[in-house]
Amino acid sequence: MSDSTIKPIIEQFLPEYRERIFTPTITLSLFLKQAFSPISSCTNAVNNFIIENKEKLPNKVSNSTGSYCRSRQKLPIEMIQALTKHTSMEVKSNLEKEYDVRGNIYLIDGTTFSLPDTEKNQTKYPQQKAQAEGLGFPICRALGVFCLESGVAINAEIAPFKGKDASEHHMLRKLIDTFQAGDLIVGDSLYSSFWLIEHFQRNDIDFVFQQNGQRSKKSDFRTGKKLGKNDHIIEYKKPPKPEWMSAEKYEGIPKTIKVRELKEQYKILVTSYNDVNEYPSEKVNEIYKRRWNIELDFRNLKTTMSLSQLSCKTPEMCEKEIWIYLLANNIIRIFMMQTSINYKIKPRTISFKCTLQIWNKILDKFENPLAVVADFLYLMTRNRVGNRPGRIEPRAKKRRSSAYTLLMVPREVARENVRKNGHPPKKRKNTGERGGKA
Repeated sequence: MSDSTIKPIIEQFLPEYRERIFTPTITLSLFLKQAFSPISSCTNAVNNFIIENKEKLPNKVSNSTGSYCRSRQKLPIEMIQALTKHTSMEVKSNLEKEYDVRGNIYLIDGTTFSLPDTEKNQTKYPQQKAQAEGLGFPICRALGVFCLESGVAINAEIAPFKGKDASEHHMLRKLIDTFQAGDLIVGDSLYSSFWLIEHFQRNDIDFVFQQNGQRSKKSDFRTGKKLGKNDHIIEYKKPPKPEWMSAEKYEGIPKTIKVRELKEQYKILVTSYNDVNEYPSEKVNEIYKRRWNIELDFRNLKTTMSLSQLSCKTPEMCEKEIWIYLLANNIIRIFMMQTSINYKIKPRTISFKCTLQIWNKILDKFENPLAVVADFLYLMTRNRVGNRPGRIEPRAKKRRSSAYTLLMVPREVARENVRKNGHPPKKRKNTGERGGKA
């Protein structure tokens, strides 16, 4: 936090505070350590802080988490967002481009997070309607923008799972200023809408999307300007005006737009790269295959860093928690980028999980971890990943889950039933191939 480029950002958003144990910079540092640590509880963070700073703190200082949690609440989310975007720019400035693209290559996709079942969380991020009251959990949707080559988080938007402003298209429109002319956007079929494609074309932003499922069924490669086998340029007609668009804006959009469609293997891709000599179908398909990296980036956040279930009790703190994990992700990516530069390898071939484990051990072992981390970068090159072309895996678990049944009534009612009737016998669902015993 003493880096000359980071310090001004912290000072810009620093709130007024009294000189207590948990100053804003110490609180930010501990919050980040929680994101790195496999044990992310506030109790563990405070206990570790007391042990590490025993000589500097009063004797028998309280290990209550109240002061620390109040300090976390006072941290401006704008500070964490600014630091996240700054670290992403630091990594991008050191990238060696893998493709001949004028600007940056961004991956976009959405995911969901489960929140603790509190009244405030339920108010802003209500549970799904199919769940009975008292049995479900608040859920929020997040749209992420990640760098294709490095995996740093560029920007994000958070919204309720359902509702007026909850669609990924609406969230992406809020982040539209993230992209500049010459950038390339790679996304799945959800983003191949007329409105997004028209906006990107108008602003000279390139894109590679999978074709929308309904439109792909109607694709006829005998029509349009033929570029090759299963490769053509075709016109899309303007759909009826959506509710969110003003009549004036609708009238200003052209009635048709030209888009290149191409078929590779089992999918149809839509792209702005109309020059078949510079971007043959094989090259476009190779770029789209890299889209899967954003699924791995979300997995690193939700599984490796255990973010799938948030821990904070208010929506404001939950949003702050998501952003602190994005910042932690970018810090790990900085180490991976430094390793890739030193050892002439691609950042995406370095294991995120391995790097995180090494960094956690350095944090535990050394008083000044940043001074020694360069000595251990070679360890991050040992576990190489990413060489899995055409990988296909079933979306199923081999490990059987617990034999306990699901909670189908509110917890208070279940407790009363146990008092009256005792615990019910354990039951295991049939998980065999044809419904029999596993």
